[in-house]
Amino acid sequence: MPGEKDDLNTLNDIRKVAFETYKINGTPSFVINGESFDGQPTWPALKAKLLDLTK
Repeated sequence: MPGEKDDLNTLNDIRKVAFETYKINGTPSFVINGESFDGQPTWPALKAKLLDLTK
């Protein structure tokens, strides 16, 4: 299909940036304010991180 190769190239570029910049190699993964979220991606852990940003 037309454009399919472009779409795959775009997706690959996004994946490459995610891995090289944020060391993301699986899902789910979260980047908060430009930093990779370390730890178990549970709601309590994410909520605590987000609340820290509002202080």
